[in-house]
Amino acid sequence: MPTCSTWAPDGAHRWYVGATRAGSTRRAYASDWSHFLGWYGSRHLAALPALPETVALYITDLARERRVATVQRRLAALSQVHQDAGYPTPTEDRLVRKTMSGIRRTHGTAPRRKSATRTNLLREMVHDLPASAEGARDRALLLMGFAGAFRRSELVALDRGDVVFDPDGVRVTIRVSKTDQEAAGAIVGLPYGDHPETCPVRALRASRTTRRPCSAG
Repeated sequence: MPTCSTWAPDGAHRWYVGATRAGSTRRAYASDWSHFLGWYGSRHLAALPALPETVALYITDLARERRVATVQRRLAALSQVHQDAGYPTPTEDRLVRKTMSGIRRTHGTAPRRKSATRTNLLREMVHDLPASAEGARDRALLLMGFAGAFRRSELVALDRGDVVFDPDGVRVTIRVSKTDQEAAGAIVGLPYGDHPETCPVRALRASRTTRRPCSAG
């Protein structure tokens, strides 16, 4: 049987909890958890359960070299590992949430002329979509693809369970990617957008609440 030490030290049942997820998701979580273990090891800090102060310090260090999406993905992994081990997740602590909010504001909204032009074009594209279930679906895929820089093949391969909402936005599990040679998968966090009309999270929620009309028969 595969070792459960990657997830928690207190019994094989923890591994079975992790086994309820797809293999690519487990590998992505395990990779992020291993990175956290390597970071805290030289600092003599508690890893499981981790203190909110430890997690806040960790993501602060991450933000110096990593993209905001990477920081959010690793926070999601830390949260899942704690929940699987039966501990409250430190990622819900006010200190961690405030720190992550500051990281997003500092590193995630840098103004660029090219980005502004693309955003204006995107706004025009979603505005032209019909007010129907199909239009809501296409709007969500378009905005999600833009925000996450996803390939078309990655979007097409998504299942409903690959998109998970949380208080900060949405987590998207990418299982198939041309750039992922090891097929490890990836979890990409998408925050709420500043403008409702181009916000991928709001669009995804709307697409799930918009029903297709029933056919007569």
